[in-house]
Amino acid sequence: MKQAWMIWASVLLAPPGLAGMVDDTAAVRQVASDYATGWQTADAAKVAGTVHAQTVQRKLRAGSLQSADATALTAAVAGNKSASNAATDIAVLDVYHNVAFASVRGTRGTEYLQLGRVAGQWKIINILQGAQP
Repeated sequence: MKQAWMIWASVLLAPPGLAGMVDDTAAVRQVASDYATGWQTADAAKVAGTVHAQTVQRKLRAGSLQSADATALTAAVAGNKSASNAATDIAVLDVYHNVAFASVRGTRGTEYLQLGRVAGQWKIINILQGAQP
């Protein structure tokens, strides 16, 4: 009986936004997963569905910074000749109200994604990609 009371108390006293945080974390993970899968399968439409129209991707290569907008990014996905189904490690690093931060590690190296909830949907706003290992 005491154990049942403790469970009910923890449910009643849980922060009201906790369920929303769990849902947001799952949604952010899904967007990051769709982005990674789109790259792996050269599916430009899938990647386009994950990024905001004003997304900017930045790559650090040999001490220089290269940038691409959302249009160039999706064109690069469509022309991805090295598409593979390699395993990808996705981590949701933080979710705070309408912004989130995630990382995607795979054959393309590590990408850090900044996401925002825009019109009720999570979209990638910025991408920072480090050198491939």
